[in-house]
Amino acid sequence: MFILIYIYIRRKELKGFEKITLKPSETKTVTFTIDKRALSIYDEASKNSTVEEGLFKVLIGSSSRHIKRKGQFRAVGASLK
Repeated sequence: MFILIYIYIRRKELKGFEKITLKPSETKTVTFTIDKRALSIYDEASKNSTVEEGLFKVLIGSSSRHIKRKGQFRAVGASLK
């Protein structure tokens, strides 16, 4: 089974995945670190990558059509200089 992490940054983008094997009724904890580079967008005006401030939606599932969990987090804008 694949665990996929999708984050909305103006559109849905895959930002991480891990393939795990589970036996029936088995559970595992999977941890992902999403750094500011994964959340950045390139700004033509400043010629720099930045993280926009705001609320980011997180979708977790075995595919983009089989979302099992949803969440969100707030990011504070920052330059990647």
